[in-house]
Amino acid sequence: MREKAASIVKAAIARLEHEVGEGHGKATPKVAGELRDVLKQNIRNIDSTLEAAAHAALTAAGELEGWQRWRADQIRDELVHKAEALVVKPLGGRKQQDALRHLREQWKTSDQGGTPNHALWKRFDEACNEAHKVVEAWLDKIKAEAVEHRGQRLALIEEM
Repeated sequence: MREKAASIVKAAIARLEHEVGEGHGKATPKVAGELRDVLKQNIRNIDSTLEAAAHAALTAAGELEGWQRWRADQIRDELVHKAEALVVKPLGGRKQQDALRHLREQWKTSDQGGTPNHALWKRFDEACNEAHKVVEAWLDKIKAEAVEHRGQRLALIEEM
């Protein structure tokens, strides 16, 4: 029974160490939870060395998770500052539109790596919406010019 419990715990530790080693942020919490469950079921049948190894692996997984959350928030903070900079000093027209699209794509990517930060999201979204007003004005101007050019073309066709 002790050998079976030890092999189960060793396998769970190996899976967790592999995930931590690979840096898989999404899979690590699930595998860490599995190791906790295995420990609960087999804690009486394993020696203290194996138990210490399991706790060390869980600690490493927790550190990885915390680091990823910290890094994701750092990236998000940079994106907020870039979006707010577009409000203060707009690029104008197409460049502004492309910059906003790129910032939003980067935000989606950062959300996949860690837990969402709603306070930063709110600041980011408000800055992007404010910066998008420049794009809306540019689009309205382009549409008005297109209508004017179309009218001129139709007038020329009428004359012909």
